[in-house]
Amino acid sequence: MAWIAPNYWYNANSVQIFGYDDHDHLVGETTPVTLSKNFETTGALMFGVRYLEIRADRQFGWFGVDNLIVHTPPATVPVPGAFWLMATAATGLACSKKRKPA
Repeated sequence: MAWIAPNYWYNANSVQIFGYDDHDHLVGETTPVTLSKNFETTGALMFGVRYLEIRADRQFGWFGVDNLIVHTPPATVPVPGAFWLMATAATGLACSKKRKPA
């Protein structure tokens, strides 16, 4: 979110957010957000982002950022015992023999 105070000539008129990966390659960006006296929102879906850059349309133009939220997807945790348990059960069933009644 970005906010601009209304009574200063040197404020930014718009901002844009850029995301870069580990090799400083651009991986995503938002559309420019025109600022007003109210809070404006923007968002983008970017993967593999190492850092964000927030640029204003004016050099030394200022703006406020509030509630910047970065979501990191949860890591997938494998269940290593599940495979071995199923394999052991299948092997046990395959190797089991029925005993004939005497």
